[in-house]
Parts: sequence; structure tokens; C-alpha cells
Amino acid sequence: MSMESYKKYMDEVRQKGTACDIARAASGLHDRADELLMFDVIRRSLAELGHANILFTSSNYVIDDVNKTVGYLTLNVLGNSTTKYV
Repeated sequence: MSMESYKKYMDEVRQKGTACDIARAASGLHDRADELLMFDVIRRSLAELGHANILFTSSNYVIDDVNKTVGYLTLNVLGNSTTKYV
């Protein structure tokens, strides 16, 4: 949506703006383009990382309800599962 808005504004300035309007808007448009490209890089990087599922399973042994609950922590990333006793 941000990219579409940027393109619409850029086209509007190019079609309806004077040479002075275009020169005045150039720096801001360039900065906005850099910002949109950075967002795209971040989005793609996050998509490549995938996601992780974390599950805590409490045991029947609880020393203190808040500070010292023990159980198992399971981390599942890309189908690889690791379980740790905590």
C-alpha cells in the first residue's frame, strides 16, 4: 500500500508538476524510495527465516508458582524439535 501511494504521488508530480516542483520533491522522493526498499528487504529477510513454535509444558513439581516452576521447553524450528528441561 505504501509503495502504491509512493508511485501515485511520484506520477502526479511528474505529470502535473513544474520543473521547480519536481526538483523540490526529488530529495524527498529519493529518501522515501530508500525507506520503502529497506522495508522490503526486512520483509523478505523475515519471510526467509520462517517461524518458530515454542511450547512450555509444566511438570507436576512446582516450588513457587511464580519464580520456580519447572517443566519442559520445546522449540520447533523448520521441523527440527529440541526439548530442554527447565
